[in-house]
Amino acid sequence: MKSVRAQLLVGLVLVLGVATMIAGYGIFRSALEEANELCDYELRAIALSLAPSVAATDLASWPDKDVEALKIIITRDLRVAWFEANNAFRRLDVTARLVEQSNQALRLAQARYDNGLGSIVELNEAQLNQTSAEITAASAKYEYLSRRAILDYTSGANR
Repeated sequence: MKSVRAQLLVGLVLVLGVATMIAGYGIFRSALEEANELCDYELRAIALSLAPSVAATDLASWPDKDVEALKIIITRDLRVAWFEANNAFRRLDVTARLVEQSNQALRLAQARYDNGLGSIVELNEAQLNQTSAEITAASAKYEYLSRRAILDYTSGANR
């Protein structure tokens, strides 16, 4: 018979082996999920860079019209469009805060200049920053509206 010490050692080694395999599998699944997300992001970027006419001709040229593949493509296009519209919407808030802060900085620079504490260079820089922030906000609004239009088109909402 084996001693208790040997039995405990074997049991401990087996438990550690199983725990290591479970942890390894968890790490593998996590890495696989991260790799899939990264690949999905790259595929989204490629899909967005393609002209819509290219995608349309590819689908029209399929001889078997595989319904499942079409469902996957449509689902992917909807997810990409929603993702981009959601990101553009979030940028609206960021740019609004940027405009608020640049307006406040311009008011402070103007007050400093009016009281003789600031230079014209500081005032001009504050004006430039405020104009730049307004341009960024307008660009973000345009981006959101265009992404929203793409989402509406992709989902069929504007037909």
